Amino acid sequence: MNRTIKSIIGVFAALRVFVLPADDVAPAQTNALADAKSATFLGERVSLERDGGDLSDKFAKQSRDKKPSGGAAVHSPDDVFLKVGDEILLWGAVDAYVDDLFKVSPLSLPPQATPAEVEQILASARQKAAEHAGNTFLKNWLLVADARAHGIALSQEEIDVAMKKGARKIPKKFREEITAKINEKNSYFFRNQIGYLTTKKYMENVVAPSVTVSEDDIAALSAEREEEARKAREYNATLRPRIEGYLADIVAGKAGFAEIAYEFSDCGSSMDDGEWGEFDREDNQLLDPLKEFIFADSTNTLSGVIETPYSYHIVKILKRSWEEEEDGGKGPPRYVKVAHIMLEKEEEPEPLEHEDIVAIVRRQKIGRAMVELERETLERYTASPGFKCDFRVTLLKKLGKKKGKQ
Repeated sequence: MNRTIKSIIGVFAALRVFVLPADDVAPAQTNALADAKSATFLGERVSLERDGGDLSDKFAKQSRDKKPSGGAAVHSPDDVFLKVGDEILLWGAVDAYVDDLFKVSPLSLPPQATPAEVEQILASARQKAAEHAGNTFLKNWLLVADARAHGIALSQEEIDVAMKKGARKIPKKFREEITAKINEKNSYFFRNQIGYLTTKKYMENVVAPSVTVSEDDIAALSAEREEEARKAREYNATLRPRIEGYLADIVAGKAGFAEIAYEFSDCGSSMDDGEWGEFDREDNQLLDPLKEFIFADSTNTLSGVIETPYSYHIVKILKRSWEEEEDGGKGPPRYVKVAHIMLEKEEEPEPLEHEDIVAIVRRQKIGRAMVELERETLERYTASPGFKCDFRVTLLKKLGKKKGKQ
């Protein structure tokens, strides 16, 4: 279940443009899986029709209308979800947002989920998505009052450009339906965009001009990059001896290829004992040093150490498939299935021109200044008796972590 909820939150972050205005909420029609008779879990299609009923409609609605086990209390569309300064966000706008989010990307469900489990998953996912929406909205509106106090305002042209850009991100299947609604001034998307654009303009016109870059700042970043390069060189110097040792153990029979791959390979294929997949000679997917061995007209099945600009490899040929030549002989293999052991090189920071270092330092200092302003403002808002929040605020913790990392 945790993997499922995390996946929908990832979709939430990528598809934040898909919203409806609060006045257009239709609980019986815009639910999480209204258009789906099945869902996908780890690539497997799963039927949602049990006992003659469509769970995708029934339980998506229940997940919003009922109080989930251990979840948030029941709410109505007119209940306040968030009040930050003079800005009020209602539950109706958030529910509409989550409805459309799940409609665009139906929630994946475990293959053998019972009706009760489906209900719990949907309710939990809605709660997580609403929490994520709340923290995003809160962050975007934190500095709006300060921005407006400094005379920051948005032109209609700036708003129109942003809204059109958001509409273009909507999948074609839903674009006509949703585009007509996202420009409503009560929609989550419209108001969230206003907060984001105002804060961005505040950063560019007020915060950024106040940031200065000193010679000490430049020297500190230069020293940091030099240290990163030194550590990368030292680490990379250990890789060839390591992989040569692994190869020697495999050849001597002291360890199996799959064992070494599983324990030491830096590639994700290590979880499959190093099995990397099948490659087509015509696809040009591989770097030349690897291609030369994998597609060689040879009977060798185990390579020596192969070095590329980015890594070291030991390659094992699992299967070769040849194209027949006109004379009936065999040419170089066309398709080759391989396994490999890979040790990845650390990337060394490239030398930079003075103006590039200044630009990096400036961006870093602007970012730190914004985080500090957001943190201080959030603490002030949350301590105010007028602050209203119907979700778990994780933003303060994140801002604190960002500050601590600088």
